[in-house]
Amino acid sequence: MPATTLTNVETFTPIKLNSKFRRGPSKTRLEDLKIGKREYQARTVEEMKAVMENRIEETIHAIDTFDAWDVTIAKCPLIAPMAHRVLNGLKVKIGYGTKNEKFPEFDPEYFGTHAELYEVEAAIEYLENAKAALKDGELDGVLHQKLVNFRRRSTKGGEAMAEKAGTA
Repeated sequence: MPATTLTNVETFTPIKLNSKFRRGPSKTRLEDLKIGKREYQARTVEEMKAVMENRIEETIHAIDTFDAWDVTIAKCPLIAPMAHRVLNGLKVKIGYGTKNEKFPEFDPEYFGTHAELYEVEAAIEYLENAKAALKDGELDGVLHQKLVNFRRRSTKGGEAMAEKAGTA
């Protein structure tokens, strides 16, 4: 097989590439891109209530529109912030955060979804009652305790990191 030689090949350096694709001279420096640390904004109980109300609404909508109860969980899981499918049923856990950390005052509730015991409406009613209790302020103390717990864990984590780094 004969060796082919390339003609009209331009070697690109970073400067040539930048000048070829840039629309004009760059006025941005690396120092301009640095943002630094964001100022810590403590979350309030009112913000927690709004987040939880949205998550409850998303869960109600997900349960209400889900229609594959007879399909296996692995093939068709329920995607909801506060509810998960379990064998022959549905587990609803009132919690907070991305990982839906449960409140000590609330135990997970189980609702049947099989032929003899179809409690999807009861699960939705349970979530709506929890949402109403949030709006009425009945759960403000529970939310406040969770905030205190978060702050305590945060300071413990900071202390542990400082100790590990040897600055404590």
